[in-house]
Amino acid sequence: MPDLNISLIPIPDLPEFVADSATIGQGNAIPLKINYKRVITEFSAAKRTIEYTCSGLTGDQITYLQSLVNTNLKNLLRRTDPVSQDISMSGLLFTGCFIRSVLPNGALTIESQSLIDSTKIIYETFGYVLV
Repeated sequence: MPDLNISLIPIPDLPEFVADSATIGQGNAIPLKINYKRVITEFSAAKRTIEYTCSGLTGDQITYLQSLVNTNLKNLLRRTDPVSQDISMSGLLFTGCFIRSVLPNGALTIESQSLIDSTKIIYETFGYVLV
C-alpha cells in the first residue's frame, strides 16, 4: 500500500501554528516594455503575495502580528528594509517576504482571553517578478 504524506504549512511569524489554507497570488502589476534586438515585448512585473488563513489565534498573537505590520510600514516610510524572511511553500522559495497585513474576523472570549475565529495574514515579496 502506498504511503500518504501530509505537509502542514506553518505561519512564518508564528511557527507553532498551522495554516488552514495558504494561497500564492500577486499584487498590483506594472507594465514593462523590453527592447531586445529591436523587438519590443511587453511584460508585467508584480510583487508576489502569500496569504495564510488560520483560526484559533489569541488576541495577544494578533497584537504581536499587528506590531510587526506597523514596524514594516514605518521602515518602508523611512526607506529602510522591512523585517523580512524567506518563505518556502510547495517547492517554491520566496525571498525577502515581509508581513503586510493582518485581518482578524470574529472573536470569542473565554475567561478573559479572546480567540479569533478566522484570520488572514498576508505576506508580500520585497522585489518584483515577471508575471
